[in-house]
Amino acid sequence: ANTPAALAGLRFGDQILQINGKSCAGWSSDNAHKELKNANPEKITLAVRD
Repeated sequence: ANTPAALAGLRFGDQILQINGKSCAGWSSDNAHKELKNANPEKITLAVRD
């Protein structure tokens, strides 16, 4: 798929651990979505476990 996540190398089953240096342990998908929407679209960093 040509989704932004797939183009960035994310795959189904990957676990996002941090968004822009913030631990997202225990976050709902809504919280993670809000964090990503409010981030600078030019630079978003993720820590991911596959």
